[in-house]
Amino acid sequence: KKAELNIYDIAKATGVSRGTVSRAFNGRSDISEKTRKKILSYAKKLNYLPNTNAHGLAKGKTECIGLVIPDITNPYLSELAGAIDITARAEGMSTIVSLTHNTPELQLKNLLRLASGQVDGIIITPCETHESIEQINLINSKVPVVSLKYHDKLECDTVMGDDKEGVRMIIEHLLSIGRRNISFLAVNGQDWTLEERNKSYLSTLHSNKIKTNKIISIDYSDNLEEIDAKIANAVSEIMKKNCENTDAIFAFDDIIALSTVKALEELGLNIPADVAVAGFDNIRLASFAKLPLTTTSVDYSEIANFAINILMNRLTNPSKQQTRHIKITPKLFIRKSSSSH
Repeated sequence: KKAELNIYDIAKATGVSRGTVSRAFNGRSDISEKTRKKILSYAKKLNYLPNTNAHGLAKGKTECIGLVIPDITNPYLSELAGAIDITARAEGMSTIVSLTHNTPELQLKNLLRLASGQVDGIIITPCETHESIEQINLINSKVPVVSLKYHDKLECDTVMGDDKEGVRMIIEHLLSIGRRNISFLAVNGQDWTLEERNKSYLSTLHSNKIKTNKIISIDYSDNLEEIDAKIANAVSEIMKKNCENTDAIFAFDDIIALSTVKALEELGLNIPADVAVAGFDNIRLASFAKLPLTTTSVDYSEIANFAINILMNRLTNPSKQQTRHIKITPKLFIRKSSSSH
């Protein structure tokens, strides 16, 4: 039986070291383009590809990070995933993306698969349930996990924007332009986040001596057409029940806010003259929409930098660090949906 080619054979045939061959396949910058092309061309001719599993086992690591998120239809999640991948690659790490579709059962399946030798660490935007906490704490005992949502029972590191401060900024802004009847259009299925944003919404109104508040929740869906219809019904309910008074709607996120704008326009209302609208997350669509959206968010690259740095430090010094919980102060972006300027 003919022996399989290995990295040493390629090194010997091309007259370079094994390390140089490894750098060529790993896309490292500390190798000339001429040498890289020579190595890759020879490998292609011999139909050779490196055994990445063997490479990982030999080094005791995979050089991969698992990224577990609910879905990629939500622009916030896809933009954040892109920022994390770019930051990971700068550290010489690849990312493996797994989708949970917001179901704890699928989340557990993905986490177990990733933690069984596929990745060195995991970054997760978790399902916001009690089951999820137990799952993440279990996996964190095997490989380091960084959660992009906080819960006081999580035992892993966490990194996220300061939702409480973000909501306060939005509500204070709406109050500053004279709005006094601000409804909150929320979404079920994200319990930890909703609780934090709901508390901040109510406390900000209370601290400004505003008694009128209205919270309507819609059920989560990753089907954009389905959620659009639910938002239209919710907006119609808000305006019919409180038609003369509602002068602003704060939406749980930018996707809901953009659909809210559409629903209000279909009801014949002028934005922001009749009703101001604000969202959350500052997705790209927020600034490029026909009616640019007022919103608040932390820079995606800032979240990515903190998450990757914490994970890399964990991998380097697994037992020498305390658990970190980082909340990043968001920025407010005031646009035409709440301002005529």
